[in-house]
Amino acid sequence: MGIFLIWLSVRSIDAESWEHMKTAFREIKYEWLILSACIATLSHVSRAIRWKMLLDTFGKKVRLDRTFYSLMIGYFFNLAVPRMGEAARAGFINQYEKIPIDKTFGTIISDRAFDLITLGILTLLLTFLEFDVIGNFAINDIFMPIFGKISTVFSQNIVFLVLAIAIGLLVLFLVGRYFKAFINKLKGFTKSIIEGVLSVRKVKSIPAFIFHSIFIWVCYFFMVYCVFFALDGTSHLGPVVGLGILCFGTFGVIIAPGGLGAYPYIVSNFLLLYGVNLGVGVAFGWVTWGIQTILVLIFGFISLILLPLTAKKDEESGIDTAENSPLS
Repeated sequence: MGIFLIWLSVRSIDAESWEHMKTAFREIKYEWLILSACIATLSHVSRAIRWKMLLDTFGKKVRLDRTFYSLMIGYFFNLAVPRMGEAARAGFINQYEKIPIDKTFGTIISDRAFDLITLGILTLLLTFLEFDVIGNFAINDIFMPIFGKISTVFSQNIVFLVLAIAIGLLVLFLVGRYFKAFINKLKGFTKSIIEGVLSVRKVKSIPAFIFHSIFIWVCYFFMVYCVFFALDGTSHLGPVVGLGILCFGTFGVIIAPGGLGAYPYIVSNFLLLYGVNLGVGVAFGWVTWGIQTILVLIFGFISLILLPLTAKKDEESGIDTAENSPLS
């Protein structure tokens, strides 16, 4: 998918746009990229704090450094296999903080749900503000292809789906009849996940939780907006365009692992609506995507090393409290 979208993002670039893209890369103002990277790092720390607040509701004060390391490892794994990162996050917290993996996974679902709600609100706001510019783009280039793909997959596999549902019901009936202990265990597992999802109700400070929920997306916006000033061809664009990049670019990250190919393709086509040359738009998309990806690679790799090392050190010294966390 990612390779196809990379090809799709560059196949329509003409000779003139190629020159614009090369010029954009040559004349990048790196101080703005550094600022963008710093803001992105703040968003990761804020998300780790918010996740810690959810995990703390289970009666143990979780270490902030461990939530940060686990979060970055999860992002690192997501670059390779979509959604694998969520399982990795839950697994590492379970290993080093001894919180049941089902409850941990529930907090991750809750974390993602808040992101989805925020993205929906921002997309609606953007559509209201700029419908005359982006209305057709959103419908024809984003939502219709997604719905069309879902419809095609469903229609082509309707017989398979019906058979799968029938077999699933039969299996559930047999399991429920002959393996009641397994069913009870499954119910308990499901209950623990739901408990994790609803952990937000027990958060110690709701105002702080709301603050971080907003701050994360404020950081997302400014880490995109800063890159505008790194390229001459986008330095004139305003905050509303930045909001558009944030919203539609996020859909690109959802579509492909880490947004590979999809993010630059969507962003460059979105910028065309505001008169930005296609080559400059592609350059902007790859630069913005590159900053985020490089940060994940660096922090993810470092976290894979530091998480077990700090755990071993703390075990040897008998330390296992959040107060002694380097990030607390």
